[in-house]
Amino acid sequence: MAFSNEDVMKINTIKRIIRDRLEQFDHELPQAITQYLKDGIITGGAFASLWHHEEPKDWDFYFNDSNLMSNFQALVYNTSPNSMMMDHVKDSGPYFKQTQIDGKLVTANAVTFKCGLQMIIMATANHRKYFDFIHCMPYYDYNKDELRISPQQLDSIKRKEIIKNPNFKGTPKPFRVEKYLDRGWGLMTATAAMATPPPQQEGTLRVRSDGRIEVFTNGRWICP
Repeated sequence: MAFSNEDVMKINTIKRIIRDRLEQFDHELPQAITQYLKDGIITGGAFASLWHHEEPKDWDFYFNDSNLMSNFQALVYNTSPNSMMMDHVKDSGPYFKQTQIDGKLVTANAVTFKCGLQMIIMATANHRKYFDFIHCMPYYDYNKDELRISPQQLDSIKRKEIIKNPNFKGTPKPFRVEKYLDRGWGLMTATAAMATPPPQQEGTLRVRSDGRIEVFTNGRWICP
């Protein structure tokens, strides 16, 4: 399975959209928050949404380093609810009962900002290898300005097929499946199609910061 020229152009466009949005966050949010943005990745459902011309509900940010994640968590927990930083955190509303800070969408899993950025504090970037569905696994590294996606991940997105990640332990939660079924996705049941591509799997595409497109072939990155 190879990437078409049209695929590559669209992937590059999405990469620019993600980078532009992170630059926007960099300008909107206090430096106490944005200092961490180049120490992690954007992953999850945002890429699939953008492919289908949908606005992502959240921009999920995962820290590369557990110590930095702990530092950020401590920063949030020790900040006054009335501070300027907390003004940027989304209000929890009546539906979120188990928040760490009254009135703010700060849970044991994530800190969600009004701009849509959601900083995950329950797991680091390595956790993406164990996501429930493979279409959630493409990721963008802001520091390297690189986006990585495998042919299998893109095929799942293009077909809008929910394919379970075989590295995911257990059964995906029903609300996760229903979330995508409600958006017009279908279920993939063929076992052969449920292969999870690690970052350096054969055929994985990498869009570099200088715009070069590379494909992982025979154990190394090459320009096609």
